[in-house]
Amino acid sequence: MPRVYAEDNASYQTASRSKSMSFCLSVSRGVMAAHVRSSRARAQTTPRHRRP
Repeated sequence: MPRVYAEDNASYQTASRSKSMSFCLSVSRGVMAAHVRSSRARAQTTPRHRRP
């Protein structure tokens, strides 16, 4: 394997890893936002259904 190819492959691996890391972070952020939104909606809707 030529050295230039190895260096290019290493830089490509780091770039793809950072891309996947940012993708995972954005996905987890979206999941957390959706969870917070759903929990807020549930907290608003539960007192109506529960009648004393």
